[in-house]
Amino acid sequence: MKNLLLFFLVGIIGCFTACQTKEKAVTEFGFYHWQTELKLSRSEKSTLYDLHAKKLYVKFFDIDWQNDQPVPLAMLRVLDQGIDSLKVVPCVFITNQTMANIDAKDIPALAKNIHIKITEIGYSFPKNSIQEIQIDCDWTPQTRANYFQFLEALKQYYPTDFILSATIRLHQVKYFNQTGVPPVDRGMLMYYNMGDVDDLATENSILDVDIAKSYLYNFDVYPLHLDVALPIFAWGVVFRDAKLVKLIHNLKAVDLTKDERFKSISETRFEVLRSTYLDGYYLYKGDQIRTEAIEISHLQAANLLLKAKLSTADRTVVFYHLDSLTVQQYEMEDLENIW
Repeated sequence: MKNLLLFFLVGIIGCFTACQTKEKAVTEFGFYHWQTELKLSRSEKSTLYDLHAKKLYVKFFDIDWQNDQPVPLAMLRVLDQGIDSLKVVPCVFITNQTMANIDAKDIPALAKNIHIKITEIGYSFPKNSIQEIQIDCDWTPQTRANYFQFLEALKQYYPTDFILSATIRLHQVKYFNQTGVPPVDRGMLMYYNMGDVDDLATENSILDVDIAKSYLYNFDVYPLHLDVALPIFAWGVVFRDAKLVKLIHNLKAVDLTKDERFKSISETRFEVLRSTYLDGYYLYKGDQIRTEAIEISHLQAANLLLKAKLSTADRTVVFYHLDSLTVQQYEMEDLENIW
């Protein structure tokens, strides 16, 4: 009797342990690199090392519609990769107008040409470091058919164990019955650029917890595995006559606060007092600048909201983007705690 009881106890414990092991999820950490030259600085390499990053999502080029045809732009130049231990994920940004204008019969050729260019640039990286490619396109219901056909065509150039992923916006999860689900292996949820950057009244278009709350629906029924991209960038949004005219990257409120060329309207808004240059951009007297940045407390709050909606699964968490000026604004421990 004792042996029988012991047998059952061991079985129960084994089952409990197996269930626990099954539920344990692995999170990989990574960064986006969204510049046209890949030459990591010492501090950028240190960031990757200190945070135990496993992946670097590198924009290889853009595709835009020009002169009645899709045209590759902003091709990546690999000057010094310095990332031998990382998985590299080539990313291609495709404008929605490309998908709106292309004829369906020309889509297979577009997929083939993109595959060729990815392969050409990919030779600059260590063999077998590329096991996934990612397409970034903010498609609409009107361009859905062309975009999904393109993804299917692109798949044909890669083996079955190769990962094809696509970026997903919040509204494309909430309204997936209208927008559709792209035919890819994984989605990358772009958990930023939530507000209307064109609206002068917007406080922070990059990350707004209240807006995030209004979009966190259907994650329990969304049929595509989602990785997550989180923002750690800042910019200045320049308005002229209440209309957006340019974005100045890495511009923060502290850069303008003590500059006599600018008058502080609020903690994050400034008025140009006299026409001048700023970071190579010419600004006119009367222009307004709204500075937008991500406080770590806001990022933590938004992250907790999202985490509650996601099922337990292996996942990649990626920060946008790897840049010395951007990363130095945060404590490494705070970024590590996010994932």
